[in-house]
Amino acid sequence: MIDAGRSEGAYMPITFLHNMDGFRYVQTITVKAKSKETMEAAKRQTEKYLNRRHDRENYYQIDSIENALGEMDSFSGTFTTIFSVAAGIALFVGGVGVMNIMLVSVTERTREIGIRKALGARYGDIMLQFLIESMIVCLIGGTIGVLLGIGTAMFASQYVEVPPLLSWESIVIAFGFSSAIGIFFGFYPAHKAARLHPIDALRYE
Repeated sequence: MIDAGRSEGAYMPITFLHNMDGFRYVQTITVKAKSKETMEAAKRQTEKYLNRRHDRENYYQIDSIENALGEMDSFSGTFTTIFSVAAGIALFVGGVGVMNIMLVSVTERTREIGIRKALGARYGDIMLQFLIESMIVCLIGGTIGVLLGIGTAMFASQYVEVPPLLSWESIVIAFGFSSAIGIFFGFYPAHKAARLHPIDALRYE
C-alpha cells in the first residue's frame, strides 16, 4: 500500500510497484495473521523469511497491533491514575467543606434540635435528619458535576468530531460517590447534633 504521508492509499501488485519510477524499495509490508493466537508465530515467520530472503540478521523491525494496544493501555492507565488522584483530592476537599457547612448548620439550629429532643426525638432521628441533609448537599454538587461533564463532552465533540458517549453506569457511580461522601463527612456533625442535651440546647443563645 502506498501512503505518501496522507490518509489516502491504494493496494497494488509489488511487481507493478517495482516498475514505477521512484519506487524501487519497499519500506513497509502489512501481514495479516489468521488469529490473535497465531500473531507471535506470524511475526517470527515473517522476520525469518525476510532475513533469509535478503541475507540479513536483525535488520527488520516488526510491530503488531497488540503492541500498539499495550502502549495505549499503559498510556491510558497513567492518565487514569493521575485523574484518580486529582479526583480523590477534590472529593476530600469537597467532603471537608460539606462537614464544615453541616457543623455551622448544627450550631445555628441548636435550639431547634433542643425543641425536637424535648418533644421526643431520639438519637437516631436527629442522626437521620442531618445525614439526609448532608447527602442532599452532596447530591446537588454531584448533579452539577454530571451536567458540567455532559456539557463539556458535547461542546468538545463539536471540535474533535467524535460523538459524546453517555454512560448511565458512570452517572450512577457518580451519584453513589456523592451519597457516600455525604454520609462519611456528615456523620460527625450529625453525631454532634444527636448527642446534644435537650436542656443545654434550649438554653443555647
